[in-house]
Amino acid sequence: EYDGNIFIPINNRLVVEKIVQLPTGTEEYGTTKDLVKDIIGYINEYCQLPPFYEKIIPYIILFYWVYDRFPFVPYLQFSGLPGTGKSTALEVIGQICYKAIKTSGAITLASIFRLADQWKGTLLINEFDLGNKGGETYRNLVQLLRSGVEDDPVFRIEGEGKKEVEFYRIKSPRLFSSQTPIPDAALQSRTIDIHMSKATREIPLYKDKEFYERTQIIRNKLLLWRFRHLALIDLSHIKRGIPELKIFDKRVQQVITPIYYLSDKQTQKSLISFIKEQEKETKRERLEELDGQIFLFILSKWDLGERITVGDIASHINELRFSQGYKSKITDRRIGSIVRKIMGIMSERTNEGYAVVLTPLKIGELKEYYGLNDDDVIPLQSSQHSQSSLDEKGDTWTEPDPRL
Repeated sequence: EYDGNIFIPINNRLVVEKIVQLPTGTEEYGTTKDLVKDIIGYINEYCQLPPFYEKIIPYIILFYWVYDRFPFVPYLQFSGLPGTGKSTALEVIGQICYKAIKTSGAITLASIFRLADQWKGTLLINEFDLGNKGGETYRNLVQLLRSGVEDDPVFRIEGEGKKEVEFYRIKSPRLFSSQTPIPDAALQSRTIDIHMSKATREIPLYKDKEFYERTQIIRNKLLLWRFRHLALIDLSHIKRGIPELKIFDKRVQQVITPIYYLSDKQTQKSLISFIKEQEKETKRERLEELDGQIFLFILSKWDLGERITVGDIASHINELRFSQGYKSKITDRRIGSIVRKIMGIMSERTNEGYAVVLTPLKIGELKEYYGLNDDDVIPLQSSQHSQSSLDEKGDTWTEPDPRL
C-alpha cells in the first residue's frame, strides 16, 4: 500500500519459484544518498567490480527502477575470462534490479518476447552467447535486442491454423554475462560493458540466507524510492540533450544521459572523464575494423588528390591479407558494399571502375567518426610492414593503432 493505493503483483509460478524477484512491500531508506551508500555496501560485500563502476552501478540500478520514464534503456554486460566473477556480479547486481527475471544463455526468442511484454522487468542472461554469427537465429536475436532498448512495438505472427499478427512491447533492462564482448557493433553501442578481473579480496563463495534477506530489504527500499521519484522525472528540459554531454556523439548521449540525470555532482564529473577515455578507445577500435582500414587508404589518396576506385581499395586490402598468408580475397563487391552502406560514401561508374565520390564535408565527418584530427599524420601501412591480421572472412582487423 502506498499513498492510498494498493498494488497487487502478478502471482504465478514464476514468482513462487523465485524466477522473478519482486519486492514484498516498501521500506524506508532515508535519502537517495543513503540508499546509494547502502547499495555500494551490499555490492562490495558480495562481489568486486572495477573501481570506477563501484560508483556508477548504484545509479544504473536506480535508473532501471524508473526506466519506463526514459525513451532509451542501455543494457549492462559483465565480460571476462572464467573465474573473474562475471556470473557473481550478474547475480548480485541483478537481484536488486527492477523485477529481475533469472534466465540462462539458452533462452529462446519467444521467451524473451513474452517475459519482456508481461513483466517489463530486468532480464538476467547468464553465459550469454549469440551463437553462429552468420546464422538466422543470431540475426533474429540481435535484431530483437536492438529493438528492446526503445519503446517501438515488435510484431509477430502467432496462432495455430489461423495466423494473426500480435505485437509485443519488449523495452526493458537486460543484464548479460559472457566471456567475450558482444560481436555486433550496433548492439555493443547500446550496451555498457564491464570487463571483470579476478577479485583481489575474499568474496563469499555461497549465497546464504542473510544474502537473500538483504536483497529483499534493498528491493523494498528501491520500490519506495520508485514510488517517490517516478512522477518527479521530467525530461522536457533536456529533450535536446544535457549541455555537458553534447561533446559526445548521439548514441553515447543516449546511453549515459539517464545515469547522469540521476547521479550526484561528483559522480557526474567522474562519468564525463571516464566516457571521454572510453570514446577515444572506441574510435581507436573503429580504425582497426575493416571499414577503418579502408578509410585510412581513402584518406591517403584524398590527401594526394588522386582518384580512388573500389578496385584500388580491394587491391590494397588484399595485399595486406596476402602478406599475412591468407589465400582468400575480399571481392570488389564486398568492398563497395562497405564503402556505400557502412561508410555512407557514394560511388560512380567510370572507365576505370567504380570511383568513390568524396567531399570535404564527408571526409571531415569520417575523420570525426574515426577520431582523426586534421594535424594527425597517418602513415599508410604497406604489405611488407603490416602487422595486421585479417580473419578468413575478411570481417575484422586486429593491429596496433596505425596513428602511432
